[in-house]
Amino acid sequence: MNRKLPLVFLALVVLVVALLAFKVELTLVATIAIGVVCLAWLIAIVVLPWNLYFRARRLLVEMSGSERRGIAIAAEARAVTHRIAARMLAISLALHVFSAALLCAGAWLLGERMGYAFGGLFLLTTLFRPAVEYYRYLHGKLTELRHDVLYPRDDVMTLVDDVRRTGSLADQHERQLGELGRELGDLREALRDGDRENARKLDAVARKFEETIDRMTDNQEIISGIKAFLRLVQPAR
Repeated sequence: MNRKLPLVFLALVVLVVALLAFKVELTLVATIAIGVVCLAWLIAIVVLPWNLYFRARRLLVEMSGSERRGIAIAAEARAVTHRIAARMLAISLALHVFSAALLCAGAWLLGERMGYAFGGLFLLTTLFRPAVEYYRYLHGKLTELRHDVLYPRDDVMTLVDDVRRTGSLADQHERQLGELGRELGDLREALRDGDRENARKLDAVARKFEETIDRMTDNQEIISGIKAFLRLVQPAR
């Protein structure tokens, strides 16, 4: 809005030049010019100081919301924002009252009743921005409440994501434990197979050794003792 103010003054200059070019009475041109200037000034005081005031108020609301979420806010920042809000409110009201008083004084001195109308308009617009901002506040509040009803809050969504992530990790760990259990079972079976294979090989060696001893000597006592020793060292089947 503040970027449009130079355009308003430019339009005023163009209008005055156009009226003078068409040889309109100078008093009428002056009246129109004063009216346009008053309108531009009204737009300026309704927009500029009130914007700063309501921006400071919104910042204070955001600070309170952050503190409720556990975010620390510097006391100095809150104090500065409070001062700016109070100062801008005082300036906004003072501009409206001063402008209305100035117009009424001009109307009384010049005998122009239109000045009283403009003065009343400046006083009436004191309630314009608060009414508009209150409407915006109610609209935003209803939108926020509707969002909270239709969709989970951010902290709830975060909790849901954490639960889902935890469940996914638990499933992954369960699959890994299952795979590890199967690998241990396969290793245990392979060890049992290896033991059985070693036992078979040892039996074969023992039988081969007994057959060799039988061919080497006829002393049955020695043979019987060696066989007993072999049976002793062989693993139980």
